[in-house]
Amino acid sequence: VDGTLTIDGESNGDEGVLISSGAEVSTSDAGDIVINGTTTLAATAPQEGQGILIASTGTIVTTTGSGDIAVTGVSSKDSGVFLSFGGMIDAAGTGDVTIGGTGGSAAGKEGLEIFDAIYSINSASGNITVTASSVAMFGSINSASGDIGVSATSPGRDVNMAAGSLIDATGTV
Repeated sequence: VDGTLTIDGESNGDEGVLISSGAEVSTSDAGDIVINGTTTLAATAPQEGQGILIASTGTIVTTTGSGDIAVTGVSSKDSGVFLSFGGMIDAAGTGDVTIGGTGGSAAGKEGLEIFDAIYSINSASGNITVTASSVAMFGSINSASGDIGVSATSPGRDVNMAAGSLIDATGTV
């Protein structure tokens, strides 16, 4: 797609947006990608659901030109944005990556959670900005020549990086 590609999803049972099983969401040239996912579950609901889940090897959200990627996930009971088991966000051209996430209030329910995902969030030359209620990482955020900013916005919550995690930029971190 050469143009803005928008995915909006809302659920009261599972993920607001689920991208998995080797799916590719991509644009070229100046095409932006905007993904918004929300799940609203009652505190007593037995299931949990992420606002956005990008999961499994080969699953990628990518721009190859100058397009930006904006991902915003909100969950009342689980993680706002969850990348797992190889799911990746990659601005392979000159675009920026912006991630916003709000997770549930319970411990372990992060705004952004990266689990077992190598090179999870990448930008070839653009900036990467993460603003989330909290961040838990077992993966990486990499910009070959741009800046990276990662911040946790909820009081008492922070950015937690497991052993082997990496935030790497040629620019400012």
